[in-house]
Amino acid sequence: MAEREAALWFAFRGDRLLVFEEAPVRVPLAGAPDELGLDILFRWEIGDLGGHACWAVEVGADTQPPEGMVFEDLRGLFYRVDEDFFRMAGGAKQIVGWHATHRFCGRCGGETEPA
Repeated sequence: MAEREAALWFAFRGDRLLVFEEAPVRVPLAGAPDELGLDILFRWEIGDLGGHACWAVEVGADTQPPEGMVFEDLRGLFYRVDEDFFRMAGGAKQIVGWHATHRFCGRCGGETEPA
């Protein structure tokens, strides 16, 4: 089996982003989300940052962070990260938020799927 290239995982539990506890602020870099041991509800590829693919991820409300990581409010990270990181994290938060509020069709009530 071919090894997957490592990607940056912008994982949100509600409004909080999963980051490492130690400075500098960074998100997990892994080949697949299952390597992180998180309860993934939704994921969507959102672009590229520093030569790595980036994914927006929604995790369950009861998901605990892996050892050495915490869920932090994105606004609190503003002055601790560079503009490109914050832009990618903000975009990930918007996509996860949109998916959470548009999970069902407003007309028929059926579950929606990303196209």
